[in-house]
Amino acid sequence: MTKDGKKVVERIHGLPLEDLVNLHSQLTMAIYEHEDAEGLEPEFWSEIQKRIEQIDTGAVQGVDAFSALAKI
Repeated sequence: MTKDGKKVVERIHGLPLEDLVNLHSQLTMAIYEHEDAEGLEPEFWSEIQKRIEQIDTGAVQGVDAFSALAKI
């Protein structure tokens, strides 16, 4: 990870859950729009679009990433 990436990770730790969910959505869209995205599998994009729609419509609720990772 780049130095800038590490700085971003450090700064997100104190954000409220709502901000984290919004940030996740923005990051997902940035990945989707990135110039290198064409090389990614279509199944990946299908899954990402499905999950964004589920969160946007309220069909599912986001989970704190640290809580989810702790369960693994």
